[in-house]
Amino acid sequence: MKTKKVSSAAPLILVLIAVCASVSANAAACFRIFDATAYSGKPDLAALGIQHLTLVVPARWWKGAGADDNSLREATKAGTAPILKNSDPVVIDLELPLTSNNPASEGNIAKYVKTIDWMRDAGYSKPLSFYGSLPVRDYWSAVKGGPPFQQWQRENDRLAPIVAKVEALYPSLYTFYPNQQGWVAYAAGNISEAKRIGRGRPVYPFLWPQYHDSAGALAHHEIPADYWLLQLRTMREHADGLVIWGGWDFDKKAPLQWDDNAPWWQATRKFMAETRNMCPPGAMNTP
Repeated sequence: MKTKKVSSAAPLILVLIAVCASVSANAAACFRIFDATAYSGKPDLAALGIQHLTLVVPARWWKGAGADDNSLREATKAGTAPILKNSDPVVIDLELPLTSNNPASEGNIAKYVKTIDWMRDAGYSKPLSFYGSLPVRDYWSAVKGGPPFQQWQRENDRLAPIVAKVEALYPSLYTFYPNQQGWVAYAAGNISEAKRIGRGRPVYPFLWPQYHDSAGALAHHEIPADYWLLQLRTMREHADGLVIWGGWDFDKKAPLQWDDNAPWWQATRKFMAETRNMCPPGAMNTP
């Protein structure tokens, strides 16, 4: 009798396990959009399936602290304390030079590793990652390929100690030129490198619906809607999701006012409507 009960229950248990595994896999595979913008008057983006992301800047914690490790550790622990209960993904904005032609690069690699170690010492146990450093952002090596690309790969291989500390990679793919196909090649190359060095970690590039500061006369101008839509679709093709940054008035040094009719936002809504595997509200676990 006991044997029969175990036998009849077993198929049901196997079905439940399969269903749970399927749900978990689907949740992991859904396309994520994160909000790291500074706009004032934003709508409830979480209700649309866009998860808030917290950026922290250690340089602000370290201001006024000594340059020795003990002082930086204590400053980092104090800076980490307010986010210990944070449920949003946390990305660290460190932006120290990491290429081998910079004499400070080896020390900077160590500082990336120490920063996460110090945050762990402070009690932060949830996933941590870095903005824009994995891989080293490179436009022309990605676009041109060949020996420059191979040298770039060697530079990124040096970052393995940092990669080992993070749960996801957040490359920076801001817009420098109006050349749309050039941007696609640049984005695809950088995402490919992120996946190579990330060894299975998810990749969530940062995008900005305005031209980068270094874009000359185009700097801070809004990217045309068709260009922005192309960028979003490129992320869907190559990455696991994306982060939208921006919303800051660099002249007034204040947040920009949210505009529901802004071309970039209308293009984003169009993209969300056509993206069938986008993470639904409530399914956005911290990566």
